[in-house]
Order: sequence, then C-alpha cells, then structure tokens
Amino acid sequence: MLSSLLAFTLLVACQPAGNAPTHPSQTIVFPTPTVSSQLTPIGKTMPSVTRRQIEEVINAGSQISLNGQNLQELDLSGLNLSGFDFSYANLDEANLSGANLNTGILWSVHARKANLSRANLTGANLGTADLSESNLCGAILQNASLLGTSLNKADLRGADLRGADLQNAILDGAVSNSETQWPVGFIPHLK
Repeated sequence: MLSSLLAFTLLVACQPAGNAPTHPSQTIVFPTPTVSSQLTPIGKTMPSVTRRQIEEVINAGSQISLNGQNLQELDLSGLNLSGFDFSYANLDEANLSGANLNTGILWSVHARKANLSRANLTGANLGTADLSESNLCGAILQNASLLGTSLNKADLRGADLRGADLQNAILDGAVSNSETQWPVGFIPHLK
C-alpha cells in the first residue's frame, strides 16, 4: 500500500508558539492515481499534483518539493512559486505565464511547449532543462543559470536574460527581437 502512495516533503517554516515544539519538516502523502484513471483519452498522463493542492501549500505559507513530478499541462499561471524545487519534473505544455519562479530550482525539467511568458525566473537554476518550443516572451531570466539548457525554437522575444549563464545553451531556431536583452558580451547564435 505504501508503494502506491506518493510522498511530498512539505518544508514548513514553523515559528515557535509559546512552549509548543517546532517541527522543521512535515510529510504530506498524496495517493497516486491508478494507471487507468491517470490516462486521458488522448493517451497523455494526468498531472500527479493539482493546482488546488499547490495553492493550499502556498496559502499555508509553506513550500513543497515537486522534484520529479508529472505536472504536464497543469495551469500554474500567476502563482508565487518562488524557491520551489521542480528538478526533473515534467512541465511539458504547462502554463506558468506570469508565475513567480524567482530562485526556483528547475534543474533538468522537461518543459517543452510550456508557457513561461512574463514569468519571473530571476536567479532560477534551469541547468540542462529542456525548454524547446516554449514561450518565454517577456520572461525575466536575470542571473538565471541556463547552463546546457535546450532553448530550441523557444520564443525569447522581449525576454530579459541580463546576467544569465548561457554557457552551452542550445538556441537552434530560437526567436528573439530588439527587445530581448542578452548578457553583456553574449552573441546569440540563432540558427
């Protein structure tokens, strides 16, 4: 039974209240959907976490590790996800437009065709992420790590990449315009 449950580590910033003990972390366990209920009619898997569950964590003033979770096609637009850990998560076709991902950990995420327009990714770690065909129009990526990140066919029009580490980033077919702000001395090789 335990193997059929999915555990999320909820990092709770507890403040001592009187003489009550403080618990630095707490585990929330969400049931994993069965295989038959996990598939949509077109064969895509459903997200393992819902927007509502994430909003509840945010409203509690806490953070949740979404490391390795399937968040495909999930609408997380406009949410404050600052500092959240999305490492290795599937964010393909997810809507993160206008979301605050400041200092987020998005190491090796799969976010193909994701909508990150106007998202705040200042200081985020997107190393080795796959952002191919993603919409990053107007996204703020100042001082973000994009080390080895795939930005193939990504829309970078109006994106602010000042101070970003683009070492070994793949920009084949990426689109930019005169409003795109690149790191000082960086010459984009858009094919």
